[in-house]
Amino acid sequence: MNQKGFANVFAVVAVVLLIVAGYFLLAGKSSQVDKEQNVSVPADWKTYTNAEYEFEVKYPSNWLQSMHSGDIAFTDADCSDCAATSISITFLEQFKNKKLEEIYNGNVLAKIDFEKYCEKIMFVGVSAYECRTVPDSRDSEKPAIFFYHNDMPVVISDDFDNEISRQILSTFKFIESTKQADASAWKTYKNQTYAFQFKYPEDWQIETQSFAGDNTVFIKPVSEKRTCFAKILPTSCITIAIDPSSNGDLGYFEQNSTTQSDLTIGDRAAKRFILKSREMIMVPLEGKPILLISREISLDNEVFKNILSTFKFTK
Repeated sequence: MNQKGFANVFAVVAVVLLIVAGYFLLAGKSSQVDKEQNVSVPADWKTYTNAEYEFEVKYPSNWLQSMHSGDIAFTDADCSDCAATSISITFLEQFKNKKLEEIYNGNVLAKIDFEKYCEKIMFVGVSAYECRTVPDSRDSEKPAIFFYHNDMPVVISDDFDNEISRQILSTFKFIESTKQADASAWKTYKNQTYAFQFKYPEDWQIETQSFAGDNTVFIKPVSEKRTCFAKILPTSCITIAIDPSSNGDLGYFEQNSTTQSDLTIGDRAAKRFILKSREMIMVPLEGKPILLISREISLDNEVFKNILSTFKFTK
């Protein structure tokens, strides 16, 4: 590859990574507190599993689980004064792909200044806000945790705020989706240079450019006639890019991210970031380059997750 070709490859990767860096720079540094605890719970506790929202949580055998106006609630059946007291888990599906600041702005829902009144924490491997005193909120004294899962805002409210309720929340975890697509007829892309492969739907296609070589490819539906190498990236394009000069360092993103989570791609540990309108997944590779996989959040999340589930690394 000639010098011009290398320059073009790095330009494609650099544009994507500069967007990331610029976002973090504007966001500023933030210290996140890890609230995850490995707390043991009694063997007789029940397990609640929700396949739709892909999570499970344990709770005491004398507690009750119920649904109230879309809230998944847990209450202490032996507590005579707890009629209106519960731990509630709410997935705000109607606000999917919306930022918390857009929802809690005083017009849609109660006004919350997350940066001013809430603490940034890590909850089950996901960046979150823990809010305890929220001016102008109807539930100003109710402890609550706000985070995202599958691009959807999630709120966990703890009316009890005691040792038992904290034990319950310590058992909350996400589970693997059961919505696995049949990929037997899917096509396979293999990258010999960086030793990975993945499958993609038969009505999708790979788009490459000679100047990009193996460093940048796109996946898009056959129906998408625009090129993914355009100056403005079509929302239907999934980006697969290699940054060979990264040295495998994700420290900057981990320290400055306001939204991140851990996941596994193939057999590799990876990091997931939501940056404005894009989901970006970074996978450190052998030799310390970084594999970057990204999509526009408006793109079908199930298609994206099913493609991710087919990734394999061959060395």
